[in-house]
Amino acid sequence: RALRGAGLTMISFGGSNLLRLVSNLILTRLLFPEVFGLMALVQIFITGLQMFSDIGINASIIQSKRGDDPDFLNTAWTLTIIRGILLWLAACALAPLAAYIYDEPLLLALIPVVGLNAFIRGFATTKIVVQNRHLQLGFQTALALGAQAFGIALATLLAWWLQSVWALVFGTLLTTACHVALMHFIIPGENNRLKFEKEAFWEIIGFGKFILLSTLAAFLI
Repeated sequence: RALRGAGLTMISFGGSNLLRLVSNLILTRLLFPEVFGLMALVQIFITGLQMFSDIGINASIIQSKRGDDPDFLNTAWTLTIIRGILLWLAACALAPLAAYIYDEPLLLALIPVVGLNAFIRGFATTKIVVQNRHLQLGFQTALALGAQAFGIALATLLAWWLQSVWALVFGTLLTTACHVALMHFIIPGENNRLKFEKEAFWEIIGFGKFILLSTLAAFLI
């Protein structure tokens, strides 16, 4: 199982990078360099927010003895949704500062809209984490690569039509929404529901504080 999981991880990593290369080759022919510069600035702020709020929820599920317990999983899912909402609100609050620092008014709109990506990802099912826990990676590898290929096709179409940075933004949001929806409906397992269990919450926070310190250091470095 470990060998199969390692092989699928290599396929996923290699396939994802190959698709990203194809995407870049296509999109750089359709869009101006300034578009990619703007998106790079936006991603710096969004990635920073994500790393400054990473409490290792998925890692907590994988390592916990309760990693298959519905109450634990639903508490983790609830926390993930709350984190996604807070990330989006933080992106909205940070946008005016970013626009001022870089003297780029377009960031005032770009950062909150791109921040919706974190909001959408907050609703991703824990079923995919449970599959990771049991090294059942085949289904999610195919799903992730399929969603990425769909996103490339969509971004290409939008770039040809809009000829602006919004092609990348809307392409990313629609791809994420599609991926999250497919995870809920296609991956086998019990569907999540909102739940808060105090014991599960403190176990996740107790484990996640070390991951938070790690990601803070990584971002600063």
